[in-house]
Amino acid sequence: MEKYIVLALLLIGIFSFILNWILNKEIDFKTRTVSEYANGPYGYLTTIGFVLIGVGSILVAQNIWDQEQGLLFLVFKWALVVYGVLIASLAGIHADRPNEHTLLGKMHDILASIALILLQLNMIVFLFLTKSTGASLWPTGTLFVTGITSLALFAFAKKTYRGYWERGVMFSQFFWLIYLLL
Repeated sequence: MEKYIVLALLLIGIFSFILNWILNKEIDFKTRTVSEYANGPYGYLTTIGFVLIGVGSILVAQNIWDQEQGLLFLVFKWALVVYGVLIASLAGIHADRPNEHTLLGKMHDILASIALILLQLNMIVFLFLTKSTGASLWPTGTLFVTGITSLALFAFAKKTYRGYWERGVMFSQFFWLIYLLL
């Protein structure tokens, strides 16, 4: 039953981001990052999304806590917890508004970058842990390639399309958390 509660948290978190994008017509979907939506009139939806995804990630780690032992598996589970804490913290440390440059905005950017990179690295650790082959390699491998490609394009993209690439990274990671849970 607990798995379904965690699944509900993750899905509601994802849905809250999507709902904010639908409702908030002021912010351009392709140029603005997810975090910038927290500054708009429906910003509470983004805040809720960050909290639910963060808590969901921590609960995913707890859910798989007793499955295996070993140092690499312990690193894998703690990386999920750290990711969850970082994502949840983004709810309270908002991104800068356009043409703003604040210390909190920089902190937000650094924490978000660490979180996005950390989960991509954790996907590689997962592949080693599970010695994935065939059908079990497909979900993590596909989501990893999608996420790492989007992360690279996000890092080097012109400002006009950064929103698209960031969503590619985030959604591949959110769906991977759901895959881990199931």
